[in-house]
Amino acid sequence: MTAAPTPAPSTETNDDETRTAGRGGIAVLGAKVFFILAGFVQKALLARAIGAAGYGALSVIQNIANIPNNVVVSGATQGVSRAVARARGHEDEALRATLRVHVPLAVVIGVAFVALAPALASWVRAPHVTTPLMVLGGVMFLYGLYAPLIGAINGRRRFGRQAALDVTFAVLRTAGMVGVGYVFVTRGMSGALGATIGFVAAAACILPIALRWTGIGKRGVDGPWSPKPMAYMLELFPLTAAQLCTNIILQADAILLRRFLGESATAGGLTAADADTWAGYYNACQLFAFLPYQLLFSITQILFPMLARAKADGDVAAVKRYVATGARLG
Repeated sequence: MTAAPTPAPSTETNDDETRTAGRGGIAVLGAKVFFILAGFVQKALLARAIGAAGYGALSVIQNIANIPNNVVVSGATQGVSRAVARARGHEDEALRATLRVHVPLAVVIGVAFVALAPALASWVRAPHVTTPLMVLGGVMFLYGLYAPLIGAINGRRRFGRQAALDVTFAVLRTAGMVGVGYVFVTRGMSGALGATIGFVAAAACILPIALRWTGIGKRGVDGPWSPKPMAYMLELFPLTAAQLCTNIILQADAILLRRFLGESATAGGLTAADADTWAGYYNACQLFAFLPYQLLFSITQILFPMLARAKADGDVAAVKRYVATGARLG
């Protein structure tokens, strides 16, 4: 006895998905615009709260940390989103299976970044940022837990909740970095260190909110919706490799510039910290250059779970339609 063929998606279903994508796109794009505006406000306030040199030192720290941070966030979000999106009726089991991979990875990445921080600070000729750079190892760990939860929300196409978390985190991060950084400066301590501690505090606050909305999934009978750890990591590898190469390109100029500035300052009889102000100026200009990339990236967050589900259903026409729509919007 042969199994009945899977019915093709109806026009009504496609229309519902289009409307969902449209509403989700508006929500996520709106949150992305808010996130960008909050970033502008944050930079302006930080320059005043911790001073030009402190802002420059923080820029160096963030340029280094943004490479692994963005890889963790993008890779985990897209990997979990794909696993959850194609697990029709078994989303919780898929989430639990992916967390078995991402939780240990978060620990490893966080510890590795802390261990490498002194060498990284030395390479960019900024040994004075070693401690705040090590503090950001906490962000690596927390992002490693937070990003899979965002992926689960994205995979379920709950774009409104994803947008709400983006906006909430933007507010928490700005308040934490500016507030704690200012307190440190007024007490004669490093503003860059205070800002990084505020960043970790914001990440620690947003994690339980996301966890409340997603849970940690549930155990279930193994099936295609519950990827094995090794198979899942093999799927994750091309996503993270692509993100790693992209983010190295995005950050390489600022990191190399800081190294050259540090060498020039030392050769001119100045301290390594004297180069921070100029690095901060460049970082402020670089912020504008990233605007198109950040806005376009919001399109992928809408299309990715829809493509994953269409591919899992074998709906080739839907895959072509989503890709064409994404290319046209881009």
